[in-house]
Amino acid sequence: MTTQYKARPLTLIMLLVSVSGCFSYLSAGETTDDPYPGDTTGSTGADSDTSSSGTSSLSGASTSSGTGTTTGTTTGTTTGTSTATTAVTSTTFDSSSSGDPCGNGILDEDEDEECDDGNSDSEDGCSQTCTWEFRTVFVTSELYTGDIKGDSPLEVADHHCNTLANEALKEGTYMAWLSTKSESAGQRLGLMDFEGKFIGTNDGNVIAYGWTLLTNDPLVRPIKYDENGMYTSGTVWTNTDQKGEMASTNDCNGWTSIWKIWPFVSHLGTVGYPSRSDPAWTSAGQRKCSETAHLYCFQVSP
Repeated sequence: MTTQYKARPLTLIMLLVSVSGCFSYLSAGETTDDPYPGDTTGSTGADSDTSSSGTSSLSGASTSSGTGTTTGTTTGTTTGTSTATTAVTSTTFDSSSSGDPCGNGILDEDEDEECDDGNSDSEDGCSQTCTWEFRTVFVTSELYTGDIKGDSPLEVADHHCNTLANEALKEGTYMAWLSTKSESAGQRLGLMDFEGKFIGTNDGNVIAYGWTLLTNDPLVRPIKYDENGMYTSGTVWTNTDQKGEMASTNDCNGWTSIWKIWPFVSHLGTVGYPSRSDPAWTSAGQRKCSETAHLYCFQVSP
């Protein structure tokens, strides 16, 4: 006996119902999209240490099909920028705060500055230690008797020097190389500490290098040019030895008179020769005070 099985329609229907329960049914027009679609932009921040820039993007799409259709898209963008700023501090050195006023262009007499030309160069008139580098020396073009006259003959002699220097457009203050029994030329001039150059009026030729060599060694060149740079010969009233000290008692009675009262003879005065470089430039004998002679003039200040 043969048994045949036929598919039962009811069984198939139940099977289909069971399978369809495994799916979520969406009606037409419904969606599972992000309720807040669109771009999202991150914040921008800055700090003092880092700098960064970045962009991220996410995009996705899904579709399911059954009785309905679902479509979803998500997009996100994040941008960040950080900028660091470094402050630069500039410091300018002020030479005036270095503690040494010499070279700052301001004359400071409290620091014994004679000059200050605002630099530390040499051979420009003002030295690295702010002292004058040059002193001009000349022999007068004028002649004078031993009686220089005046209540203070030494000051009168200084006046003669300055008058001639001014007329020749020479700068500075001058004093005569002249001594009496009570006051020497070295004391009067006050140049014992001078270490620069004594120069003549003829193209600035060097006479001597500093006071020490002026008063101890032969001159580099004779003092034979006057205030105008012209050659001069003859004799010069000095009563001063090479050291700048009084040479003798022969000073024409302090450069005040020519004749002695008794015996009625001429006073004498010590002279030098402007053509000489040895000690005879300043002390080479005596002349009658009635005679005439020149004067040596030394620049004592600019």
